[in-house]
Amino acid sequence: MQRVSDAATQKYSLPPFIVVMPEGGSQGWYTDWYGTDLDGHTPDPPPAWETFHLRELIPWIW
Repeated sequence: MQRVSDAATQKYSLPPFIVVMPEGGSQGWYTDWYGTDLDGHTPDPPPAWETFHLRELIPWIW
């Protein structure tokens, strides 16, 4: 990814920028979970990936 962003920056004279690519695993989907997981467990509190990325991660980077 570093080579792609460097090439785009040079080709299009873009200002410096940050590329953020969270890794959510093979089944992450970056959503707020509801119900049970594949093993039948109900996490408490349920993972809130969408909320985290939109309300915490993006403003922190911005």
